[in-house]
Amino acid sequence: MVKLSKATNGYAAFRLSPSSEKLAVVVSTQTLKSLARSSSGTVIQPLEAAVVPMAALEDYAREELEAFEATHLEEMPPSTVQAEVRFIHDPDGPMIWVVLQRASGLPVLLEAVLDPEMVS
Repeated sequence: MVKLSKATNGYAAFRLSPSSEKLAVVVSTQTLKSLARSSSGTVIQPLEAAVVPMAALEDYAREELEAFEATHLEEMPPSTVQAEVRFIHDPDGPMIWVVLQRASGLPVLLEAVLDPEMVS
């Protein structure tokens, strides 16, 4: 498991589900730490984060996302996808929701459920 709380700078990337979309959400570690301290029931929108195609990530990051669903990045990937990102601190644990607008006009909801031990 990748322990993201030990990182003092950079970014945390989380694989979005369903994985068939091949996307990840990237949040600064400082933002993530402040979100992890929020109380249960908190909804923060819009969240300052980026949605990136898995292909835009380096090989090690893609491998860690596939194995652990999270990784640490030193810098923000240059390629991003237009999306609305929300942080939700549910009683079952923290999660990030991403809403994409398809060309058809229909929205698609993706999510990353965060392991509280990884971000604490």
